[in-house]
Amino acid sequence: MPNLIDLKRTSADKKENESMLSSEVEAEDYAWGLQLDLQSDELEKLGVDKLSVGDEFEITAMVRVKSFSENDSDEGGKNKSAGLLIKAIAMPDKSKSTAEKLYGESDGK
Repeated sequence: MPNLIDLKRTSADKKENESMLSSEVEAEDYAWGLQLDLQSDELEKLGVDKLSVGDEFEITAMVRVKSFSENDSDEGGKNKSAGLLIKAIAMPDKSKSTAEKLYGESDGK
């Protein structure tokens, strides 16, 4: 399993961005654009009938780099940005047990 990197913003990250937000808006834990929105057609293709709010699971995704840029600022820093198009997603197969996923199906012997 690949190492998962948590993209949640730290308190310092949130404080740095507060100046750009109105006083009525609370800084979000995760940056805008990190949320995937799947509609009925996509969920049907993935075989997902129901999910519960708060569920967490690993997915595997194939992405295509749509854009990448890197620039210097006069304030002394480099800014980078990447646009990734998610082309395909593998969702967990809930019809099989963890053992079956890891070791394959057995004949019961």
